[in-house]
Amino acid sequence: KLLFTMFSDPLLAFSSDGSRVAGAEFFDDPPEGDIIIAAADSGSPILIFPYDRPVSSIGFSPNGNSLFTVSVDEGTLTSEVVLWDARSGDRRWTIAYDQPLTWAGFNADGSRLGAANLDEFVWAGPSREAVVWDTASGEVALTFSFETTAGITIDRDGTRVAAIQNGAPRVWSIASGQELLTLPAVVS
Repeated sequence: KLLFTMFSDPLLAFSSDGSRVAGAEFFDDPPEGDIIIAAADSGSPILIFPYDRPVSSIGFSPNGNSLFTVSVDEGTLTSEVVLWDARSGDRRWTIAYDQPLTWAGFNADGSRLGAANLDEFVWAGPSREAVVWDTASGEVALTFSFETTAGITIDRDGTRVAAIQNGAPRVWSIASGQELLTLPAVVS
């Protein structure tokens, strides 16, 4: 029986080798929460560390050494992105961001972490941003604005990012920020 069955609404992520599962839970009153990394086969806790913000996205790096969390402050619609050491629970870096981010993901080698707001109910402004960070330094590698998107993805080597904006797939260079390609809009 997995440890996470005790939670009412957990966020879960498997490590790429399937040996561990991470979960996040937050309670409003008092504001407190935990991030738990457990053995995927037994649910036995491997690591539990406190985190006092509600998590909207969680995931392991491809090599399993890092874990990201994204949280949104519902009052200010600002975000916090944290890159954790998945073996110790120590923070590698923390980024405060001035827009709500509800989703994040690593590229295939774990050198980049991209995040965006993919929740239409969280942000009602005229445009939103996606951001890509260098995971070693926490420095922003690229930001771009969009009106609506179905998601973003970063290529294997961390040099390009793609998003479907308003039905049209687009690709940008992370180094230059230039749009490299726009495909015709998908109409169903």
